[in-house]
Amino acid sequence: MAAANPLGPQPDFQLIANEILKIANTPAIAGGQEILNEMRAIREQSARMEIALQESIANVRREVGNVQRDVGNVRRDLMTMMRVSNHNNAARVQNAHMENRTPNLSPFLNPVTGEGIPYFPLTVDELEGLNRRRLRGLLQQLDIQYRPRENQEALMRMLRAHIGLRATRTPSPHERKR
Repeated sequence: MAAANPLGPQPDFQLIANEILKIANTPAIAGGQEILNEMRAIREQSARMEIALQESIANVRREVGNVQRDVGNVRRDLMTMMRVSNHNNAARVQNAHMENRTPNLSPFLNPVTGEGIPYFPLTVDELEGLNRRRLRGLLQQLDIQYRPRENQEALMRMLRAHIGLRATRTPSPHERKR
C-alpha cells in the first residue's frame, strides 16, 4: 500500500485539464463578447442622451432668459403707464380747478411713450384756437379714440373733457360784463 501523503489529498490534474477545456462552453464566457457589445451600446446611448440633455438645458436657460427680459419690459412699460397716468390725472385735476383768471393748462404726457406731448397748448385760448389737424394730432398723442369724420366741435369736447376742462369755456367775470 502506498504511503499516505503527509500534505493531504491532492487534486487530479488530468480531471482539471479535461474540465478547463469545457469552460469555453459556459454561457457567461461564451456571451462575453455580446455583453461587451451591449455595454458599449449603452455607453454610446448614454453619451447621446447626455448631449441631448445638455442641449435641452441650454434651451430652457435661453427661454428663461427671454421670459425674464419680457417680464422686465412689461414691468418697465407698467411703471411708465403708472407714472404717466398719475401725471395726467394730476394735470386733469389741476385743469379742472383752474380759474379763468389763470388760464395756463397743465400739460399732459403721451400715455404710450411717457414723453411730453410736443406743442401741447399752454392756455385755454391756445387750446380753443387749434385747427382740426392739430386737434386730431393731439387726440392721437393722448391715445383718445375718435371717429375719422367727427366734427371739430365734438373733437374739442372730447379733448376738453379728457384734460379736465368743462365741455365749453365759462366766460370770465370780465367777459360776462360785456
